[in-house]
Parts: sequence; structure tokens; C-alpha cells
Amino acid sequence: MKFRILLGIVLLTLPLPPLAACPFCDSVSTPTILEDFREADLIVLGRLEKAQLKDFAGTTDLVIEAVLKDHAFLKDKKTITLPMYIQRTEFKFLVFCHVYKGNLDPYRGISVKSDADVLSYLRGALKVKDRSPGDRLRHAFDYLESKESEVSLDAYREFAKADYSDYRGMAKDLDADLILSWLKDEKTLSFRYGLYSSLLGHSGNAKHAEFLRSMIVDPERNKNSGIAGMFSGYAMLEPAKGFELLEQKMLDPKQDFTLRYNALQSLRFFHKERNDVISKAQAESAVAKLMGVPDMSDFAVDDLRKWNVWDRTPEVLDYYGRKSHSISVVKRAIVRFALQSPRPEAATFIQEQRQRDPQGVEDTEEILRLEIGSENLPNGSKNKK
Repeated sequence: MKFRILLGIVLLTLPLPPLAACPFCDSVSTPTILEDFREADLIVLGRLEKAQLKDFAGTTDLVIEAVLKDHAFLKDKKTITLPMYIQRTEFKFLVFCHVYKGNLDPYRGISVKSDADVLSYLRGALKVKDRSPGDRLRHAFDYLESKESEVSLDAYREFAKADYSDYRGMAKDLDADLILSWLKDEKTLSFRYGLYSSLLGHSGNAKHAEFLRSMIVDPERNKNSGIAGMFSGYAMLEPAKGFELLEQKMLDPKQDFTLRYNALQSLRFFHKERNDVISKAQAESAVAKLMGVPDMSDFAVDDLRKWNVWDRTPEVLDYYGRKSHSISVVKRAIVRFALQSPRPEAATFIQEQRQRDPQGVEDTEEILRLEIGSENLPNGSKNKK
């Protein structure tokens, strides 16, 4: 019964199947303006007037200045009444609405100081909405540092929701010096460092590589988000030096954990997407070394398992009995590896573990089946003769 409760908790906390997403961006859930454009029935831009409050509710008039998406509801109206009280009248508002049974349902409003960027951004996005992802992202790139914060943030969201393959080809033709100026600007928000650094890795040269290296070794810069993008951008421009620095930082237990983990994330990126820069053999060798660092050993073992690096089986199993690695998360990672490994040493190891801790192996096996979505475990209980 206890295990069933635990299993329920694990099901709730297991990560969802990965969606297409930029590997160097913070995840975002808010729809982009273009996504909401497709969903909305009516979109208008205007200024607010006559806000009236009554019984904790109220209304506000929106004087229409531009119609971005028309609907029969609007007809020849110059003003619509929003069913909400909005005091701030110094801004214009871009309002997205559903129309249901003849009633207006505004569900998203974006305040803007100047309509110039909003209109040009959205109209430009509409022109390329049916073209390739690269074309759409090239349009968004021009607005990444828009002075209109909502536009700038939306352009970032477009990249954050895109797959790496969507912008890989486009990025090589970007203005590297412009991107460099963004990274040098103290006003640039740190969560953008990863994306900008990776874009620079595609379009830059030795000068830009040196700046990315300076960011990685700067104790003020390398504590922020986006470090994986810095490592990756630098390695794309200087593969040998980049890999050397990445491995050095990742394996040094004196370095901050966040820095080391981001180096690992960068290696994962190269293993999956760019083994033309850092080969799979290089990445696997570096991660195998990482098993020797106790507080990251479980990550390393799990990566080798997910990459099917079964020739490392004896090396992985050897860590199970080490005092320095007698941590529950590390032991479970090794058991997971052994359950999937087709090597005979793994089968022997699992047999021994079933005798020592049958319930622990069974629980780990069941959770692993849920993770990989398969019953096919070479050393699983359902494969026992």
C-alpha cells in the first residue's frame, strides 16, 4: 500500500515528455501574441476612457485606434466597453477577445507605451506566420531588444518555444556584433544570456569567442542563468578550447554546483544536437569521468543509461560499493542502469541486489518502467526465466 502511494506521487512528479523548446531559454507557458492571434475572434488596439467602478466590478471604454483582427461584432463601432475597471489610462491597450453568443469576452490585454513596435511586430509576424520556423524567428530576432517590453518579451517567447533546429540555420547569418552589444549591455536581463550566447556561437568569430569565455570565468556572470548557452556558444566557435574549459569546470568539485550542472547540460546538447562540434565519444567520456564526483554522479549514470553507453557497465557498477558514493540517489541510478544494461555483469549485479533488497529493486524497476514507457528491461523481473 505504501508503495502504491509513493507510485502515485512519482507519477505526479515525473517530467512530461519533452516538447520542442530552445535548449538555452527559460521555459515559458504564456502564449505568444501570434498564438493568441490565432485563437482570438477580435483584436483591437486603443486608448482607455471612462473607467467606472461599481460594486467591486466596473467597465472601461476602449476607443479603437486600430483593428488587428476584425469580427462582425464590431461592425462600425468606434468604441467597445470592456467589462472591467481599468484605472491606468496613460497606456494604450492591445485587447484580445472572444465573442460568444453576441457577447464580448476580452481575455488578454497588453499595455503599450507606444503602438509603433507592437503594430509593426504583429503585422510582420502575420506576414511570415505560414513560412518556415526560421523565417518567423528571424522576424522575432529584430525585436528581441525592443524598447517596448511586451514586444521584447514576446519575441523571446517565440525563441523559447522553438526547437533548436528551427533557428540553427538562420542564426549563422545574424549580426554577431549586435548580439555582442546585447551581452555587453548591463541592462540586458540575465535570463537572455543563454539564447544570445548560443546565437553568437553560430554567427561569431574569435573575438566573440573570447568574450564568451570571459563570461564563463567571470564569477558575477556565471552565477546567473544561461551558462549552458555560454559554454555551448564558446565551444561552437572554439571546439577544442571550449570542450577543455567545459570539462574542466564540470569536473571541479570546488566550482559552484550551478556552473557544473550547466556544463553538463551543454554536453547533453552537443551529444544530441551538435556532435559535429563535440563528438558523442567525447561527451560520453567526460560524463563517465563525472561519475567520480559524488554530488553529480547520479546525473552522470543516468545520462550514460539514456545514451545506451553499455560498454561502461563495469565502471558504473564499480561505484555502487564505494563509500564516497553511498548516497541513495546514486545507488538507485546505478540499479536503473543495471536493469537496462544488456551486459552479463549487469544481470549478475541485479540478481545479487534482488537477494539483498528485493523490494528496493522492485520499486526502482516499476518507476523505471514508467519513465521509459516500456516493459522491455533486460534484467527486469518480467524477463526472468
